[in-house]
Amino acid sequence: PGHLAPASWLAEESGSRLSQAQTSRGANDKLVIALTGHLSTSLAHLANIATRVGRSLTFDPQKEQFQDDDEANNLIRREYRDHWGTPQNA
Repeated sequence: PGHLAPASWLAEESGSRLSQAQTSRGANDKLVIALTGHLSTSLAHLANIATRVGRSLTFDPQKEQFQDDDEANNLIRREYRDHWGTPQNA
């Protein structure tokens, strides 16, 4: 059956990524802050998506996509209104 990555795995993965980013601090402080925010909110966003589609999901953290679930993947990113524009690389 499908599942979300367990919170313990996400915490471990987040800590690993943050450790790597923090080893090259200084010029990359903004990157560390952005990565911290991204990883901190990911679990809540994944849970909200699972709730919205009403089923368990399998998430691939490397691709940042749900496995074999277009409906859930469509909820990962949203369409921006024209007056806001789309962020670069989004």
